Order: sequence, then C-alpha cells, then structure tokens
Amino acid sequence: MTFANYVIDRLAWLLLLCFALLLSVLGMLIARVALGVLILILGVIALVTVLVLVADYLRIRSFYRELSDLSRSLSSQAYLCSTLTSSPHTREQAFVLSLMKTMTQAMVSQIEKTKQEQGDYRQYTELWVHEIKTPLAACELLLRNSDVPLQAGEMSLQTGDCMPAGERAQAGECKQAGDFSFSATASVNQRLGLQIKRIEELVDQTLYYARSGNLENDFIIKNIQLDQVVKAAIHRYSRHMILAKVYPRLSNLNVNVRGDAKWVQFMIEQIISNAIKYRKPQAEASYIDISATQQTNDFGVKTTVLSIRDEGIGIPASDCSRVFEQAFTGENGRAYAKSTGIGLFLVDKLARKMNMSVRLSSQVGKGTTVCLCFSSALHDVM
Repeated sequence: MTFANYVIDRLAWLLLLCFALLLSVLGMLIARVALGVLILILGVIALVTVLVLVADYLRIRSFYRELSDLSRSLSSQAYLCSTLTSSPHTREQAFVLSLMKTMTQAMVSQIEKTKQEQGDYRQYTELWVHEIKTPLAACELLLRNSDVPLQAGEMSLQTGDCMPAGERAQAGECKQAGDFSFSATASVNQRLGLQIKRIEELVDQTLYYARSGNLENDFIIKNIQLDQVVKAAIHRYSRHMILAKVYPRLSNLNVNVRGDAKWVQFMIEQIISNAIKYRKPQAEASYIDISATQQTNDFGVKTTVLSIRDEGIGIPASDCSRVFEQAFTGENGRAYAKSTGIGLFLVDKLARKMNMSVRLSSQVGKGTTVCLCFSSALHDVM
C-alpha cells in the first residue's frame, strides 16, 4: 500500500478535519484572536495530523508488506499467509488475520475433502477396470472356443521389413519382420472379438488416465529394450492392423533407454491406434515405420529418438499445434473417426512425467510422424 492510497482511503476523515479547522478559525477570528497565535495553533494541528498519519501508515505498511512478501514467496500456497504472519499491531489487523485464518482453514478443509473424493474416485475407477476385465476375458475365451472358427491371421515380429500374405505367396517365404498371414474375410466371431478388444483398450485408457495424476506410486524407471516394448505394443494391435491392412516395418530398435516399460508401451499403443484409425480409406495397404536413432550433444548427453511414421491421411497444419491438448479432436476426429482426444494428451503427459519429450510432424495426404525422445540424463521423475 502506497502513502497516496493510504491518504485516499482516509480522504473523508481529512475533509471533515479541515471543515472542523475552518469552523475553529472562524470562531477565533470572531473572538479577535491574534493572527500570530492563530497561525501557531493551525501549524501545530497540521504538524500533529501529518505525524499521526505517517506513524499510522508506517505501522499498517509493515503489516501489509509482510502479507505481500509472503504471498509472492508462497506462490500457489499463498492462502497460508495468515498462518505465517507475525503478531498484528492493532485490533483491526488482528480481526483481519482472524478472518483470513478462518477462510484458510475452510479452504484447506475443502482441499482435503476434494483430494479424498478424487482418491476414492481413482480407487473406484481402478477397481472397476480390473473387475470389467473379467467378463471381457470370459467373452473372448468363449469366442475362441466357439464352433465358428476364427479367420484372423497371426503376426510374427522379427527384424526388418514386412509384406502382406498375398505378396509373400508370390515372393516366397518371408523371413522379415511383420510376417503376416492375412485373410480378407472376417467372420462374425472375429469382428466381435475385435470389438471386445476395442473395449479392453478403452478400459485400459480409462485406467491410465485415472492413474496419470498420481504416477509416482506406479513408476519403475529402469533400462528397457526398445524392440521388446515396440513388439509388445504391435502384438496387442495385431488383429486391428491385419484387418486394416496396416503393416509395421521395424529397424534399428536394438537399443536400451531409460523409462517405465509399461507406460512407454501404452504411449506407443496410442500412437499405433491413431495410425490405424486415420489410415487412408482407399489404400490397399499401408505401413507404419518404427525406428530409433541416437544422438549425443556437446555435453555428452545421449538422446534416443523413437520415430513412428505412418502413411495415413495426415493432420492439417492448423491442428498440429493442438493435438496434445486434452479432448482436442480436430478436423480428422470429426470427419473420419470417432475420437476422444485423450490418446495423444496422455502420451504427452506421461512423457513429461518421465522427463521425455514428444514431437509431431504431419503432412496432409502423406502421413504423420511422432517422435518419442529418451534422454540418458538423470531422470527427476515427479
């Protein structure tokens, strides 16, 4: 609080004092008080008034300055100022502090209540996810054991490139990665099984989203083999990729990075899911190129970049800067597929939690590339 603001707040009182002095001067003039005595009396009153105002301002300023300094230093926890402020100098300040402490206690109580409710909701969500997986697994088992045979092909992942089964029949036995046995006709059981798989994926996404705000209890940061994590993610989406005629091509993945294998796999799965969802509708077949490169900066810090490039419809330039925002679906989400806008949001959020970074580039009609960057520097996981 500045002295000018202090004076403005007491302007009405000062005007009243001036009016009283004016009446006093008129009375003393009527009483024929000597001019010198009159000036002396007015000077003393003015001096005392100024001294009282300055002394009161200095006393109040110290109180509010302490509150202001505490609020800046505490930042997001500024509501705790009232509990850290020194003893008040006046009854007015004591009353203000009492009100602030009452409000602080009420807010802290509400925050604790909200945290408890969020914790209960997260526990319920995790319990629900685990419970719902039981009937889903039972449904999938029943489909596998039903009388109608499934026509889905199997996918074996090794090292190198891949080709569809039709091309493999002409070229001979394929010993490369992504060796597919593909059937263009999907049975009712197969399609139902894929829908159950899709439900499982959405359920898992719900679980990861519920846990994303409190990851420190679920993180295990260690050295992981990239090719194993990538192949596990592809294996989970193998049926979707076969029916969508989207084939993986893997290269240079025999590298170690630091991270949590389960969460990194989930991030890769979200990117693969988008590549399948936003493939070119009329294309006979398309590929997802997954590779890793390593770079070292001038400080000796090694960075491994996992690049996942698809040949899909691409993302408009106006949407590229917003794809990591929560619930953002963009033009593609509205035009081509039902989108929740959660997948890439979770990828970015989990990457930041593991001190990774995510980059995305895309061209409409040519495809999208998503890069996950792993650093060898010490991980300060929050």
